[in-house]
Amino acid sequence: MAKIADSIQRRTLEVISAADWGPPYEILFDDDASGEAADVVGIARDAGVLKIDLFHCKFSKRIGGKRIKDLYEVCGQAQRSRKWRDDIDRLFVHLAHREKSRLKEQQVSRFERGNFKVLETIRFEARSLVVEFRVFIVQPGLSKSAVSPDQQEVLGTAKLYLHETAGMKFIAVGGN
Repeated sequence: MAKIADSIQRRTLEVISAADWGPPYEILFDDDASGEAADVVGIARDAGVLKIDLFHCKFSKRIGGKRIKDLYEVCGQAQRSRKWRDDIDRLFVHLAHREKSRLKEQQVSRFERGNFKVLETIRFEARSLVVEFRVFIVQPGLSKSAVSPDQQEVLGTAKLYLHETAGMKFIAVGGN
């Protein structure tokens, strides 16, 4: 299975690979498929802090992203990210298992950056690091200038849930 060049996951990977909002990711992992932790997982270490970013992507064909159903879906995925905060080791096991399954099927690697060795090194060190999670939803059809009250409510609920239950940051990324 080849990587899809024009997917929202590919675009997200390209943008975050070039981003300068923090330490560069040592692991960039394309986990898109049923059973995913997130469409894209980014992991970095910086001064005693383990930074784990989970990106949930949802393409909307409608202009302005007015389909509230799409937002419910991607925000639901973001809220389910909470489980990884409770058992970080489980996240590392999940990623390793997903890569092994992909390679067993003789498909392209899920690693965009990093490899098993880096993943295992970070997994071992994770026990002694302060962990910070950020959960992103990426929906190009979402417009900050045209967000509806219903969309604001869905976004606010996801943000509050992740912050209050797990201390996770929630960031919504739209097209404009």
